[in-house]
Amino acid sequence: MEKNQPPSYQVQPPPYPSTNYPQQMQSSPNIVIQPVIGQRPFLGKDPSYVSCPSCRAQVLTNISFENGLGTWLIAGGICLVGCWLGCCLIPFCVDSFKDVKHYCPNCNVLIGTKELIN
Repeated sequence: MEKNQPPSYQVQPPPYPSTNYPQQMQSSPNIVIQPVIGQRPFLGKDPSYVSCPSCRAQVLTNISFENGLGTWLIAGGICLVGCWLGCCLIPFCVDSFKDVKHYCPNCNVLIGTKELIN
């Protein structure tokens, strides 16, 4: 080598990723596992077929009617109109003005409530 010349370097191409993957990795699809989120069953004014979260049985719910916020608001509205002598008690006697609670007939667990006013 001469004294005045800089040393020469050999330039090599940058390394590329190898495409020689094992056969398993080339043919396997991407698998995504998603959690299963339980949906709330539709609970209305009538008994419903649902899967009980406690005993896991497919059942037709037992229902019971109970006074709720909607019952009291309707009775208060009737009082405000001027029917306070006894007509205001009608919402407490009519099931369609009450909340409905759904129970499992196997284990008597409360499955859900359908409220008149949410």
